[in-house]
Amino acid sequence: MVEMNAIYIHGLGSGANTSAIKTISKILPQYKWHALEVNENLKESVAIIDAAVKELDPRVLMGTSLGGLYVMFADLSTAPGCRRILCNPACHIADDIRRKIGFGVKEYFVPRQDGVQQYELNEEVCKAFETDGRKGKMMRVSHYRNYAVFSIHDDLIGPEGILANMALCQELGYTILVDDKGGHRLDKNSLKKIKKEVFPDSTLSIDECRNVERIPNTRFYKIEGCFDGVGIVDADGVILVDTIMDEITTQTHQNEVFAIGLRKGDKWGLLDDRGIFVEPKFDDIIIPSEGWVKVYNGESWGWIDCEGNFTDDQSQAEFGCWIEDDSYALRLS
Repeated sequence: MVEMNAIYIHGLGSGANTSAIKTISKILPQYKWHALEVNENLKESVAIIDAAVKELDPRVLMGTSLGGLYVMFADLSTAPGCRRILCNPACHIADDIRRKIGFGVKEYFVPRQDGVQQYELNEEVCKAFETDGRKGKMMRVSHYRNYAVFSIHDDLIGPEGILANMALCQELGYTILVDDKGGHRLDKNSLKKIKKEVFPDSTLSIDECRNVERIPNTRFYKIEGCFDGVGIVDADGVILVDTIMDEITTQTHQNEVFAIGLRKGDKWGLLDDRGIFVEPKFDDIIIPSEGWVKVYNGESWGWIDCEGNFTDDQSQAEFGCWIEDDSYALRLS
């Protein structure tokens, strides 16, 4: 059985012994969850996370509040199958400390593994967050199923803060999910909503197939031997392309896969790096190292419009620029 590790990062004032990890393990039992212990120092905490990512090769890196902020800085280059899940991320933690939490010596909510039971918040800590936590240092995400989850009843962050954090996360490439019931702390109800929206039920155990090959720098696997042809599953075993394809090809740009060509019989389709599927219906396809993905309809070359169909109107392709979530017309700039 392929082991699916996952990492959880707690929020400010908590620790690896947080009760949240028990709840997460019950609601998302398909993963082996590892709770890390971090502190109020961004550089130290991200270094701890990066080391764990290298060791565990997780499928999911999830963080709540301050932990969500730390996840935004983590280096996942050694774990291409991992996706980020931010839960009420404290994207502007220095402001939250100054406005809501306050300065002074604080007690940790839970017994810490490091034995430390107090920490101090002051202006020096806030300035360090502002220096080390600049937007330019945050990792942009452009691939499959990275989410930022926001609870509208988050009284710590507040309405204006929630909107600002949403805008930042959307700019960085996260899919936004709104929780209309939960508060700032991650609870059972919030997790159930996250499970429903973010973690679809696995439909295939990867090791059931004869041949499994990871598509480089993605969380997708090319599989064969389960049925008659080849197909694609994600790292959680969710089938994205049924195993009825005759050929799967990839195109890379700067060592990153951004589009996957799919052939069934004499027709071609497409899967992009967000998991959007266009069924095989074109006579030929060109996935370039840069520029627009082009398709041939038997008479002429054109593009894929936002409905996943052929168009010879380039303005339609431009309207469906590949960075838009509802797009099928792909372009690598």
